Amino acid sequence: YGLDFLEATLTGAKFPYVNANVHRADGSTWLQPYVILERTIKTDDGGEDTVKIGVIGFAPPQVMNWDRSNLRGKLTSADIVDTAAATIPRMRAEGADLVIAVPHSGISATPRAGNDENAVFYLATLVPGIDAILSGHSHQAFPSATYANLPKDQTDLDHGTINNVPTVMAGAWGSHVGQVDLALQKSAGHWHVVGGTAKALAIKEQLKPEDFAADVRDAVKDDHAATLGYLGTEVGATDAPIHSFFSQIAPSSAVQLIHDAQLWFARKAIDGGGDETAALRDLPLLSASAPLKAGGSPTNFTDVAAGPLTLRSVADLYVYPNTVRVVKITGAGVADWLEMAASAFNTIKPATDARQDLIFTGFPAYNFDQLAGVTYDIDVTQPNRFDKAGKVVNPAAHRIANLKYQGQAIDPAASFLVVTNNYRANGGGQFPGLDGTSVVLDPGRESREALRSYVESRAGIVSVRVEQNWRILPVAGATNVVFRTGVAAADRAVEIGALVESLGTEADGWAAFKLKW
Repeated sequence: YGLDFLEATLTGAKFPYVNANVHRADGSTWLQPYVILERTIKTDDGGEDTVKIGVIGFAPPQVMNWDRSNLRGKLTSADIVDTAAATIPRMRAEGADLVIAVPHSGISATPRAGNDENAVFYLATLVPGIDAILSGHSHQAFPSATYANLPKDQTDLDHGTINNVPTVMAGAWGSHVGQVDLALQKSAGHWHVVGGTAKALAIKEQLKPEDFAADVRDAVKDDHAATLGYLGTEVGATDAPIHSFFSQIAPSSAVQLIHDAQLWFARKAIDGGGDETAALRDLPLLSASAPLKAGGSPTNFTDVAAGPLTLRSVADLYVYPNTVRVVKITGAGVADWLEMAASAFNTIKPATDARQDLIFTGFPAYNFDQLAGVTYDIDVTQPNRFDKAGKVVNPAAHRIANLKYQGQAIDPAASFLVVTNNYRANGGGQFPGLDGTSVVLDPGRESREALRSYVESRAGIVSVRVEQNWRILPVAGATNVVFRTGVAAADRAVEIGALVESLGTEADGWAAFKLKW
């Protein structure tokens, strides 16, 4: 919505906002970098004392790309780790007993490149003086098995620490509550942290309604009821269920409906754009979308029943407040786009009965883009071609095979239009070649609004016909390749019954299916 709207919103806040690594373009302070809070604590001897808690915030530097249309020439960003190293000593000098870092950033041990999007691991390992980290960005829970690939000598998933710094990431969409426990000791007139742990508690599995204070529930009761009423507004209907349970192993109705809406909306914008879009009208138009609600917890999946489509259904299908963008890329760029998306899979070994989990949980489902308008196969026996930063790590590897447009092998030099969202078009997920410079059309509409308009344009019932334009190639002799999905998937498995065999619900609540080659 732009900086004016944001700053007006912040003006009404009765609590502090902190951000240390984003500044005004002229170098002046935008938000205060940190705050030092004084809190009264009870001591072991039954008395009370005051502790000074410093809280410092950070945003991913990539906001300058993702929201460049709102931020260009107004704000600048700096590296999270470097900013923390320069600022935390000042907080200590001003009397902070404890320092809590609150970065909007994910957790990755990928070597630092500067201005990293997922900087929490290095924030904990390279910056002295941080006592706890409350992170969030990649929609995962930390500590959890999702991060089993982090260096073992620096990560303790049992106690929720990175380099002995208690660290928590509480999932997304209210799926978890993060809890950090710190042991404090006073010496030389100051409190110090002498130990600590962190954990992410899954709300539906580990917590009950009574764990939440009644005054919190009462405070939001009226707004909650009004929101539910608004979301019940009907905008159309569907003649079949729309869900994302199997959207990571086969084309799905949830992604197909987004493709249909994006192609419809973009074509209208291009054809109706007059002279400004005339040069785009004869180019092939593709659509890119990922399963936007498919994982993080066994209950976080799109599942819209046949019947009325409401605003709640639209929000369930497109959960992010993204805006529509159209980019112009080459056929080679199309191939790279799909190769990066195929990083969603683990490398599967042929000719083994050992269990192999298909999905690489360190790669968010919302980055598993699928392209409509082309056909292709995915060879999961190949290693991933790109790393998380979009850099080629396996030059000889190609997971994408048989990539075709209108039945012919795609021409690497040909030009294509792809309708996507501002996050991806401006560099979100660090897909190769997508950094905002290839955007050729910005209609200025939210993706959810485009989806709603498409549904309403059907004037009745939306019939989603899933285009079977991609598949995972069978792996010879791999008899125990397992895909894990939402707990309600068993009710929908009949739709792709020839592809999977149910293994039931596993101990951690996920539904497991074995792929049938």
